[in-house]
Formats: sequence, structure tokens, C-alpha cells
Amino acid sequence: RAAQVAAVVDVGVDELLGSGSAGWIVGTVEEAADQLRALAGAGVTKVMLQHLAHDDVSFVELLGRQLAPLVATS
Repeated sequence: RAAQVAAVVDVGVDELLGSGSAGWIVGTVEEAADQLRALAGAGVTKVMLQHLAHDDVSFVELLGRQLAPLVATS
């Protein structure tokens, strides 16, 4: 999936997943959840996730089924 997104934004996969992606939520589901929790800890109350590989609709399902429950607050 990183390769798909990297192609859309015209960067290398290593750059996308590395320090060149400041401000981006990237990584495994657990890594993304950690990044989102860190934002919450800094006072962020809302985020908007944008997936740039639009033909990968199964990723939207992954966000809803796996990531959202890890970071949802009541």
C-alpha cells in the first residue's frame, strides 16, 4: 500500500515511510494508532484521514475495522 501511495504523491517508499513524511500518519495499523494517540495527547480532538490510492477501497474497510476501534473515544 505504501508503494501505491508513494506513486500517487511521487516520492519514494522509503521517504514516505521515513522522516520525509512529517505530518503524515503512516505505518502499520498499530503505528498509525500510536501516532493518532500522540496527537490526542497533544490536544487534537479531530483528524481527517485521506487515503490517496483511491482504487484501494479495501483500505477504507481496514481503517474502519482495525484502526478506528484502537483510537475511538467515547
